[in-house]
Amino acid sequence: MLRARGTLILAAAAVIALGAAYYGRQSMQPTGVADSGAFVPGLMTRVNDVAGIVITSGGETATLRKRDTGWVVVEKHNYPADLSEVRALVLGLAELRRIEPKTANPERYAEIGLADATESAAGPILVRLQDGAGGDLAAVAVGKQRPGAAEGNRSQYYVRTPDDPRAWLTEGRLPSARAASDWIDSQILDIEDKRIRAVTVVHADQAMLRVAKQSDTDDNYSLQGLAEGEEVESVYAVNSIARSARALTAKDVARSDALAAADRPVRVTVETFDGLNVELSFDKHEDEVHVRLQASAAEDGTTGSGLDAEVGKLNERWRDWVYTVPAYQFDSLVTKREDLIKKPPAPEPSQSGG
Repeated sequence: MLRARGTLILAAAAVIALGAAYYGRQSMQPTGVADSGAFVPGLMTRVNDVAGIVITSGGETATLRKRDTGWVVVEKHNYPADLSEVRALVLGLAELRRIEPKTANPERYAEIGLADATESAAGPILVRLQDGAGGDLAAVAVGKQRPGAAEGNRSQYYVRTPDDPRAWLTEGRLPSARAASDWIDSQILDIEDKRIRAVTVVHADQAMLRVAKQSDTDDNYSLQGLAEGEEVESVYAVNSIARSARALTAKDVARSDALAAADRPVRVTVETFDGLNVELSFDKHEDEVHVRLQASAAEDGTTGSGLDAEVGKLNERWRDWVYTVPAYQFDSLVTKREDLIKKPPAPEPSQSGG
């Protein structure tokens, strides 16, 4: 029986697929949405002209640019951007609708989140949508947000444009991302549960544990190497190691040459039934967890153009980068073997006569 190898979600493929949806003019212009009442009149007709986005907030800037391969985050060394968030921002601004005018007095901007940033307040988010020549197609300062009056998941926002002191209450849907790291394509790894055959964890002190399945139809993983008389405390805890290894998301990303590799990393190897191996090398430094990834084909695995192509695409995706991941993802993977073994019952206290 052939097993699908396309279950590992590659961000590069996602960029291409979402890019096609984003730049298809029909998909970008929702049917039944009139332009009357739009906060930025005419923007809906020019969404496909957007080639750059600059988001400024609290003195920090995130710059998104459209390249031939998709959208990238300039401040993150042109790492791929989350295209769904890019699309949500562009369409969100185009669909933003005026509800009522508000103050034009700058002294009252602080009440609605439109005053300049201070030590105690982040200030508004200034979003500029730019064309290919760098000219502004739209510039909107977004202040405080509150629940929308209408049904659905719309919110209300206090906004204004830099060339008009008048603030407006508007309604729509806008992403909340501010920093450059918020805009990266955060999905690093995503493997279907059923595809994973085994996970091996080698700690910095070389202590090792391995969980594995015999068949992809098995419900549970088994802790390997149990000694006579040993039992696992919880099958759920064993399963959670494999399930924690199937997906990783990044909080941030840096060039791999910007951070030295750990001398004694925690190494996690994920093996699939169809011969893909992914090695994750973790380094916990103070409050941050960094990880590097590398793919290979198992020596005893099924080889072929499909697997070779997958390995190549993954390594092309990962080789130049080190990722910062949430600590909880690391902690869920680095369980010690002894923590999985059922403890023997405590001896009963001896009875002494008197």
